[in-house]
Formats: sequence, C-alpha cells, structure tokens
Amino acid sequence: MSWADFKPQNSSEKPVSIYVTPGESIVTELPAGPNEVIGRKLVLSGDGQDYDNALYLAPSLAQQINILYIGSDNPENPKQMLYYIDHAFQNTDSLKFNIKFQSSESALSEQEIKNAQFIIVTDTLKPEQTRIIRDKLESGGAILFAMKNAESATAISSLASLDKLDSEEANVKDYRMFGAIEFEHPILKPFSDPKFGNFSKIHFWKYRKINLDNSAKAHVLIRFDNEDPALVEFPTGKGSLLVLTSGWEPSDSQLALSSKFVPLLYSILENNGVLGNSQLQYFVGDTIQIPGSIIASGEKPQIRKPDGSVINLRTDQEAFEQTDQPGFYTLLSPKGNQTFAVNLPLSECMTAPLPIEDIEKFGLAFTETPSSTAEKTEKIKARQTFVEMESQQKNWRWLFIAICVLLLAEILLGGWLSRPAVLTQGEKNDREKP
Repeated sequence: MSWADFKPQNSSEKPVSIYVTPGESIVTELPAGPNEVIGRKLVLSGDGQDYDNALYLAPSLAQQINILYIGSDNPENPKQMLYYIDHAFQNTDSLKFNIKFQSSESALSEQEIKNAQFIIVTDTLKPEQTRIIRDKLESGGAILFAMKNAESATAISSLASLDKLDSEEANVKDYRMFGAIEFEHPILKPFSDPKFGNFSKIHFWKYRKINLDNSAKAHVLIRFDNEDPALVEFPTGKGSLLVLTSGWEPSDSQLALSSKFVPLLYSILENNGVLGNSQLQYFVGDTIQIPGSIIASGEKPQIRKPDGSVINLRTDQEAFEQTDQPGFYTLLSPKGNQTFAVNLPLSECMTAPLPIEDIEKFGLAFTETPSSTAEKTEKIKARQTFVEMESQQKNWRWLFIAICVLLLAEILLGGWLSRPAVLTQGEKNDREKP
C-alpha cells in the first residue's frame, strides 16, 4: 500500500493522507490550505525510491498593478480612450488592476505618482504636473502618452527634456496604416511571428505629425505607410516615454477595436518591468528571470535557496541560474519577496531501462557500437528468412513425392483394369459352336 501525505509548511497542521493501491492511479483535488505565502509540499511515501517523492508548489499570489490615467475622459463613454483602457485591463487570479482616473485639470500629488506603476496621459499637462511625472520617468517609470492634439507636443518635450518638439495635425485623405514596424524591439517582438504581425486592418483617420530632427535620442518603433512616426520611444533617465501620435478612440483610429490593442498594452507593461514574473513553477536547471521592476530600482536583490543559503545578485543581473536543488527559492528585494518552486524534471522520475542509443548520448561508450548491433540484427533476420525458405522447400518436397505415388498408383490400376480376359476351354468350345 502506498500513500501521499499532503504536508503543509505550517507544522501545526496535520497532513492529509490519500491511499493508493500499488499499480493503480487516482486523480484527486488537492486539499485547500491556509493563506500562506511560503509554499506547499506534497510528499509520496511507500515506494522503494524516495529521491523523487516530493512535489513543491509555489503560492499563487495575485499581483496588484496601479495604473494612473491622466485625461478628461469619461470611463463610461465608448467614444473616448479611457473607456477602452478600463476594459483592456481585466482582473484575473494572478493580476489585480487598480485603475485611477485623474483629470488633467486637477492637481497631482507626488504620492499618487509614486504609487502608480504605469501612467497613461491623453491630455495636455500643467507645468507642475509635468515636473512630477518627469521625476517619475527619470527614476524608472513607464509612461504612455497618446497625443489627442498637436498641442500635446509641449508636454512631451518637457517630459523628454527636449528643447522643442514641433507638431501639427496631419492631413489624412482617406486613412493611414502602419508601415515600417521594428519587430526586434522588446515591445513589438511578440508580434514578430507572421501569424500575429499583420497590422494592415488597423486604419487611422487622424494623427499628429511630429518633427524629430532635433530629437537625437528618439527611437521610432512604428511608422505610418507615409514614413511619419506613429509610435516613438524617448529614453528618459531610467524610464521610458512612449508617444503614440494618434489616439485609439474610434474618431482617431481602429486601434482599440483591433486584436492588437490589449497585447500591445501588456507588452508595454512587461517590457517596463511592471508585470512581475508570472511563472512560479520551475525544474532543476531552469533559469529564473528577475522582474524588470527590481532591476530598474537599482537595489541588490537576493535569492534564498532551499538549503537556507543566500546568494547576493548584481543590481543589473537579469536571471538566476543556480537552480541546482529541488525546493523553494525566495527572491528577496525591497519591493517585496516572491517564492518560486523548483522540482525534479519528469525525466528523472522514469526508472525504465534506457535504450543503448540514449545512454550513449550521455558520453557512455559500449564495446558494441550501434552499427555492429544493427549489422548482427540484419544477419539474424537473414538467417531466419533462409531457415523459413528451407522449411517451406521441405514441405513442397513431400507434397511432390505424394503426388508421384498417387500417379503411379493410378497407372497401375489403369493397366490392371485394361488387360485382356483369359477364357477357359469350355468357354472356347461354346464360342466355336455354330
């Protein structure tokens, strides 16, 4: 009899046992545990090998993302941009969005800006608002600025620390489409697959034409089909200012109604380190990615391994590769701790004999090479084929002899039946009488 013991990390709780008969399997729901943040452990007992009997489950914690929208839109109006932002960021089990709407006419507090992990600006800004947001940018903030009119260039130039940014309303005859797209940029790389990179169905009725001749640091990520900038990145300090020269409301474009809008927003969040590492389960030897928000903070994070040892990471280290032990790994940082579970690969739990070819891939050589083994196998098959043919020939031989005996018997019988009759003397006299 084997059993699985669900052992919570909290020693004050009793383990839950699930009994399984050897050779059989069952599917059961994992018992609900307490609201703990250090992970859970499933232990299998009763078999001969205990090296792979522990399964570590990382806690599924919801990440809260604070988004600040600065504009004069109404979230209930489908003709305005805020309506689509409110519908794009939907809460899930792992992501909780806190969207705060702030009018550009209202005063912004430094605490509101500090708490915001992602800022969306769709209106002109006051000088005091510009100063606070620029400080956020330089410290590593992520800001998306959608130009509602040409006057927005003044706020953009202040945020990006430019001397001047000329802008005017573009003259669009029918519509414009995206032309050149830099798919190598991290924000647009998810669309590099041809199955997802078709933007030709998104039409733009209006946009603002900006002059980047005096903006050496400006990086154009997307251009319209007439070469005018559509999406521009302005590196500012540790942060990134993304400027979309058109809006996504229906009067400006079809962007918000396309299938590319939500993935593009999430890609911006991920590229700027707003979205944490959503992967919590790993295998031994895997690489754990360090969240971009921790890297951007400039703090030195630490990793606590299952044996209790603590490894100091560099401030610019993007990944942790020393996952050489199964168990719980905890990322320690001023922005909060995060626990990951590392388990043995599934292949390590397979104890069936490996084929010789698979063993030799690990560098182990045998006296007989696969080629000689294959040659012997072919010889054995040829010999078996010859034996079968010889056996079939013997059967035909006996059948031929039987047929010959039958023909000989038939010939003798026919000769005996066709011989002339021998008459007695009395029969002869009777035949001679008239």
